Amino acid sequence: MATRDESLTELCKWLAVEPSLLPDTLWLSGRQSSGKTYLIRKMESSFEKGNFIVIFKDCTTFSSFKDLVQDMYCEITDNETTKLSLAEIFDLLKERKKFLLILDHCDNLLDEKSSQLLSLPELTNQKVSIVIVSRCQPDYFLQPSQTLPVHIHLDMYTQDECVEIISRDLIHNDVDSTVLSFYIKSMVGLVYLYNPDLFLMRKLIHKHLSTFLRPLNDGLCGIRDLRRLWTLFEPVVITKAGSDSTGGSTLACLDPYPRDRVAEDTLPYDSNFIIVAAYLASYNPPTSDTRFFVKQRMSKKPTNAKVNVNKLNHVMGPKAFVLERLLAIFYAIHEEPERCVLANLFAQISSLVSKNYLVRHGAEMLDQPKYMCIAKYEFVAKCAKQIQFDFNEHLYDFAVGSCSNV
Repeated sequence: MATRDESLTELCKWLAVEPSLLPDTLWLSGRQSSGKTYLIRKMESSFEKGNFIVIFKDCTTFSSFKDLVQDMYCEITDNETTKLSLAEIFDLLKERKKFLLILDHCDNLLDEKSSQLLSLPELTNQKVSIVIVSRCQPDYFLQPSQTLPVHIHLDMYTQDECVEIISRDLIHNDVDSTVLSFYIKSMVGLVYLYNPDLFLMRKLIHKHLSTFLRPLNDGLCGIRDLRRLWTLFEPVVITKAGSDSTGGSTLACLDPYPRDRVAEDTLPYDSNFIIVAAYLASYNPPTSDTRFFVKQRMSKKPTNAKVNVNKLNHVMGPKAFVLERLLAIFYAIHEEPERCVLANLFAQISSLVSKNYLVRHGAEMLDQPKYMCIAKYEFVAKCAKQIQFDFNEHLYDFAVGSCSNV
């Protein structure tokens, strides 16, 4: 089911408890349209039976941590305005009943303000428990001295789950159920390749329904001729950029999945190393791994290679690599490989696959699965900059190949 029952059960396990058992900080992460706000709203029925105060705040209206704290205090004390300092508010909150503060869409309060936000329970003597709802994961903002909060991550809805949710919402009594089901499945399968955003898919499916049904209403095909119906509809929706002279709505406005937007899709710290290692494994020949990543030979300058410009690796495109090679490069470039847990790495690799940074290549194999990195060079370069890794010096085309003859 696409109702997030498992995540809701886990959320209730942490929040639908006695006040003394509430965690100091719970971090609910997931990309846009992954069901974060839905889960919080579903929890409201459980909060009604609790014996603590629940405050829900949409942080898009707050520009600073101080504004948030003052607004929170006004709601608790039923005062419209307050001129107290933060220290005075914290002292007064220590004397009040424990309450739960849920901060939805709080990405704008993170970054440099995240240390203050995560210290709120400590500043109020554990009278405040906070739930941070964000598109980012906590390990990107935590300082080394801070404790990792309780973390629940929501993956993007799968293609089947999107079909189930949209089918539940899109109900037309005057449209044959078979035709409607076929249209939803086909559109989800088409749009999901561009961007697996449920909100975007729902919007496009509602918008193009009348266009899809037009050949049926005009008598050009029958209800049972679904293949011909889709054949007539597909050229109208899928149009190459710049060729739509009618100005109609097409899928040309959709960029591929935004895997080059660091601000909108911040990766966990170790995932930056994984994506860099995957890019190097895709674009470097396996024979160059020794000269780049074996420390004993790093002192030797790589010999100039005779390279045909028409056969540069970046021109030929990414190549598939085995998982063992990816992990070997990852451990070679990571600053602290001994602290990396293999199970966490596998989970982050699966997450990168679901976000279309990596793709599984060929048939599924249990012994040696193969992957391919399809992330853009600009995005991987930004990830390498965040981890302070000299990216270009480890790319074969730049360090050994084409640049060697310049």
